Amino acid sequence: MSAKAKPARFTLEFPGDPVAKEALKQKLNAYKEEMSAKVHKPVNHYEALDSLLDFWFEQNSTQHQTGYVSYHEVASDVNEELFVTTNSSAVRLSQICTAHSRHCTAPLNEKKLVKKGHVAVITLQCSNKHAYNWSSSPYLQNKKFLVNTKIVHGLTVSGLLPVQYQRFCLGANFGYIGLKNRKNLLTNYSACVDHVYEISVDCALMEESAATTNPEVGITVMSDARHSWRKNAKDTSVVVIGDKSHKVLRHQVVTKNDDPVTQRHEKLGTVKILNEFEEKSITIDIWIHDRNVSINKELSARDIMNQNDLWHGIKGLKKALQKIAAGPKKHHGKTWHNELFDKVTSVANHAHYAARNSNGDPALLQQMLLNTVQHYKSNHDQCQTISRCKTDPNFELSKKLITDSSAESLLSKTIQSSTLYKSAKDFSYGKDSHYVESYNNVLNIFTDKRIAFSSEEYELRVRLATLHWNENVDRGFTSEWQAPSAANRRSKIKKIYKKLSYDYHNEIWECFLMTINRA
Repeated sequence: MSAKAKPARFTLEFPGDPVAKEALKQKLNAYKEEMSAKVHKPVNHYEALDSLLDFWFEQNSTQHQTGYVSYHEVASDVNEELFVTTNSSAVRLSQICTAHSRHCTAPLNEKKLVKKGHVAVITLQCSNKHAYNWSSSPYLQNKKFLVNTKIVHGLTVSGLLPVQYQRFCLGANFGYIGLKNRKNLLTNYSACVDHVYEISVDCALMEESAATTNPEVGITVMSDARHSWRKNAKDTSVVVIGDKSHKVLRHQVVTKNDDPVTQRHEKLGTVKILNEFEEKSITIDIWIHDRNVSINKELSARDIMNQNDLWHGIKGLKKALQKIAAGPKKHHGKTWHNELFDKVTSVANHAHYAARNSNGDPALLQQMLLNTVQHYKSNHDQCQTISRCKTDPNFELSKKLITDSSAESLLSKTIQSSTLYKSAKDFSYGKDSHYVESYNNVLNIFTDKRIAFSSEEYELRVRLATLHWNENVDRGFTSEWQAPSAANRRSKIKKIYKKLSYDYHNEIWECFLMTINRA
């Protein structure tokens, strides 16, 4: 019977004196004892040193250390799972690994990964069967993941379409929250948006009243309607904006459940807002809107001064002027005249001036409009005293002089048949509602006309657009500039506005968290 063969041996030499040798042996023996206790078997010098070196390489061999930050090189598998985590969850993972290393030298590896929306729940286990469950997100009071809830919040307040969100998540492959789960997360969310919206419009109404010169006479407002679709819309939003603060004072959504005829939605929404103003004892002095005859009658019945948007009135006049400025040769002198070809823009510009300087007098507005004909006949008796045709003795007409009676008749009849002339009392203050048009552009961000939203989601998005508008309208600017333009000698000065603010995002989120905590 042969003797048992001894294992091969090798010797390592280290530089150092006996004191350094003894200190190293003490450290190595202490580590061997700790390691033997954890693996439940004796450990020799080789196994101890090999374990220490393996641990060091695992921690350092594929990393580049830059100060206190470690950047991990990309693995061969670039399609690995992505998920979203929070700072507290990352700290929790570090604590799990630290606690495990105190009792076991075997590294923790991923055993199982389950995606729950944008959250990953990972089971970590070492070779000694020590297992831990780690979630990339903490829970809220309602037992929902913080990460998923916060992303749904961001998706909602941004106005992003659900289909765009879905394509983005699938493309990035970092999880996706389905429609059913999003609706569950938004159960109490709409109430929070409504709460913040009511605070915003109430504050805007107080600002408008405070900015009014004579509150007893009442405030001046402008309104407009916007349909959710381009044809036969199911929903219509009617907005009222203050003339001084330029903030939304009220917003009313009218659906086909209220009235099956879309064309009547604007009046119905306006009447609802008028009734709400009356209930709150809010006096309206002037109401500006795009010309809608039914609303004109409603405002007249309530003894509110009605003013139609000047831009739309002049747009109709300009369109009529273009028809008499050019045409086929056989109709010259009948439907058009060549003496009018250069007067379309100038007559429209004068109409702007006349409406803004008639001081609420319809007769004066009509007289100033008709005087355009006499001005181009070189008869300046009725022209304004400040006009250059009266103040400059060397004044000469820049447009072609009207000498033909047919040209005079065409221009005179066109002006008299325009809505601006026939309904001069509705334009005599020269009011416009361009702020409402700008608001509708913001509304397009949240409620795309190509998308059919449910009535509940449509109203939610309208209120978010209102919050965004009220927070950022008339915000300050950092500088001004005017680009040189040879084509447009009247180019306006451009402003570099300050960045948009989104404080209403935090207000909605804090309100939502309070709702969860109370529940």
